[in-house]
Amino acid sequence: YEFVLADGSRLVGRVVGYPAQGQLSVQLLDGTMRTLMAADVVSQRPFQAPKVGADGNLWEDNPNRTRHLYSPSAMQLKQGEGYVSVKEFLFLSGAYGVTDNVSVLVGTFIPTLFVFDDAGGLIGAIKVGTELSEGYHVAGGAEVITLPNFGDGGGLNLLGIGFAGFTVGQPDKQFTVNVGRPFALSGSQNELGDVLFTLSAQYRLTNRYGLITENWF
Repeated sequence: YEFVLADGSRLVGRVVGYPAQGQLSVQLLDGTMRTLMAADVVSQRPFQAPKVGADGNLWEDNPNRTRHLYSPSAMQLKQGEGYVSVKEFLFLSGAYGVTDNVSVLVGTFIPTLFVFDDAGGLIGAIKVGTELSEGYHVAGGAEVITLPNFGDGGGLNLLGIGFAGFTVGQPDKQFTVNVGRPFALSGSQNELGDVLFTLSAQYRLTNRYGLITENWF
């Protein structure tokens, strides 16, 4: 485990016993034994050792595992993990793992920042998912964007899509099927469009480069 202590220090080791109430004995990676007070342990998470990738070099966790190009995968951000993304110089977004199973995203369609004075072009999303078993993930959620209503009533339209997805594979080599139903909300209007499907896959070549395909139907 990786232990984060109240003073901000971090230790990595294996729990080998509980010598007294409120204490745990930990054997560190170098073999040293430490006794910790349970009250001083802020968090205890399974430790992930550095991974040697397909090219023989050390790879960090795949930061792109939760999305392909735009369509999401069913893999989740870890609690406290996040990223900032710019796609095609058009979509600016940031995502954050609220828990290991729930993540949220906020962003904007960049051109609207220079065109509209109101809240048009804002993006928000939520995704809830879990790993059914090793290599099999399911998730569901919704993503919405606000656009100005150019009709007589003015105001904003809320456009979005609700989706469910299934991903098979590992963070560096995965395949995803998503199905979703777009919707438009404008005052009392609620228009449902056709069902959308996406088939996506990615294969990581190096620590920084990979191949991604994403197909919308």
